[in-house]
Amino acid sequence: MKDATKLLKRHPANPIIDPKDHPGVYTIFNPSPVMYKGKTVLLLSMTYWKARTAETRVATSDDGIHFAIADKPFINLEGLPYPYNIVNLNVIDNRVTPIGDTFYIATPVSTDRYDTAVTVLGKTKDFKKYEVIDIIALPRNRGVSLFPRKIGGKYYRLDRPGAGTGCYGSIWLGSSTDLIHWGEFRPL
Repeated sequence: MKDATKLLKRHPANPIIDPKDHPGVYTIFNPSPVMYKGKTVLLLSMTYWKARTAETRVATSDDGIHFAIADKPFINLEGLPYPYNIVNLNVIDNRVTPIGDTFYIATPVSTDRYDTAVTVLGKTKDFKKYEVIDIIALPRNRGVSLFPRKIGGKYYRLDRPGAGTGCYGSIWLGSSTDLIHWGEFRPL
């Protein structure tokens, strides 16, 4: 196995988006970088001291070092009908996968009725408008990651079931013909 410190080097400008630069924010996660129209796009998970909530904001960069962060949350499930009105507490840890001209976003979302997150699948074409598709994973499943293309006519994903139960090392494979109905689950 190669030593990662010899393969990878941090950029000298250290392009980290730091909570100390954003009043009221106590953590920022920088998951799922994607390229869109020549820009680096991040869906930032930002958690706040005061409200003890988390939200997703879009950050864009021309150079991959200096980012502009949107003023408003990108994913907002408030006002949507049941069951989305109960799964809007902490919208964090997004996984973005481009398929064709659409960016699919799998997001673990905390609820006020269950003991852990469910995964909501949504999509965007421009990182301005977000559209919910459906809930695609039951509670205790964080970290659904879609494959970027069909294999043998099916979509595939990796899951991390058992969140919060000490099963963080378990990864499962699942398939779907429509991105909503999933099955054929197998441990990896």
